Amino acid sequence: ASLYQQVSAEKYALEYQAYNLAQMALKNDLADESISQKRAVILDIDETVLDNSPYESMLVLQDTTYPYKWAEWLNKADARLLAGVKDFLQYSVTNNVEIFYLTNRKEKFRNVTLANLQKHQIPQAENEHLIMRTKASSKEKRRNKIKEDFHISLLIGDNLNDFSKIFEEK
Repeated sequence: ASLYQQVSAEKYALEYQAYNLAQMALKNDLADESISQKRAVILDIDETVLDNSPYESMLVLQDTTYPYKWAEWLNKADARLLAGVKDFLQYSVTNNVEIFYLTNRKEKFRNVTLANLQKHQIPQAENEHLIMRTKASSKEKRRNKIKEDFHISLLIGDNLNDFSKIFEEK
């Protein structure tokens, strides 16, 4: 599975497909003239913007599990972007949509997370748009804080908890 994640043409095609569909959904949201608030897109980082499959492969090869050497992996700031994400993000900012990267990475990894995002020159990869994990792993309060000032056009993630609190206990 880890090898598939890293080399499969189908996996890359699925990434492009996901971000092409996200762009279509955003285009539909932008067409809704009844929305007066500034728009935002919220994205998870791990396995949504950045690919950690090399780390996962290392775990398999060393017969261990997360969080073994997670900090070491993050400090490399070497995760690649998922296919299609950069074009989607550029489309978003071109249409005056704010981007928020909402992650459960701990605050102590802020600088290396920013470095990894900025390495790929993606839009709004800056402190103001990077929302790190607080004491609680739930993303609900952090999403709601963004909602105070923005219409959330899209939530993009790889885990149901990236979309709603109701999945956190199931």
